Amino acid sequence: MDFTILLQDLRLAVRRLSAGEITAEFTKWGIP
Repeated sequence: MDFTILLQDLRLAVRRLSAGEITAEFTKWGIP
């Protein structure tokens, strides 16, 4: 198992999660 690939996947998942949370916040305030 390559840990560098695992780390990149984890980092990408965290980035995607935080981006989704930010988008949800904007949507809550009515900003597209």
